[in-house]
Amino acid sequence: MAQTIKRPFRSFNGTDWDKHYFETSEDMLVNATQSLAEIGYRKLPGGLILQWGWYVLPETNINGLTGYTATLPISFPNKPLNLSATISHFGDTHNIAKEIEIAANAVTKSQIGLRWVQNGTPPAGQISINWIAIGN
Repeated sequence: MAQTIKRPFRSFNGTDWDKHYFETSEDMLVNATQSLAEIGYRKLPGGLILQWGWYVLPETNINGLTGYTATLPISFPNKPLNLSATISHFGDTHNIAKEIEIAANAVTKSQIGLRWVQNGTPPAGQISINWIAIGN
C-alpha cells in the first residue's frame, strides 16, 4: 500500500492566511524508482532498497557444495543489510528441502553469493533459488 504524504500550502484570504493540505501518493514522488520485473528492485523513500530475483539450478546430479554469484539489478550505494533465499519447485517441495540446503551471502555491493548443498539426484522439473536482498 502506498504511503500518503501531506504537504501544507498557505494562501491569503484578504484578512489572514489559510492553510491547505495536499496529499500525494508515494508512487508519484520524484526519484521513487522501481523495476517490477522477475529480477527487479524498488527504492523506497528514505534510502531503503529491496531487490529480488531467482536462479535456476542445473539439472545434474551434484553432490556437495555448489555456488553461483548473482548480479543485483542495481548496486547498493552502501551495503546489503539482509539476504534471504528459498527453494521453488513445481513438485513436492518437502522432499526438495530435505535434498537441497541453501544460503545467501553478500559478495559486493552489486553481487550476492548463492550456495547450495545437494545430495543425490535432483527431482524432475525446474528447481530454482528465489532470493531477496535488502540494503541501503
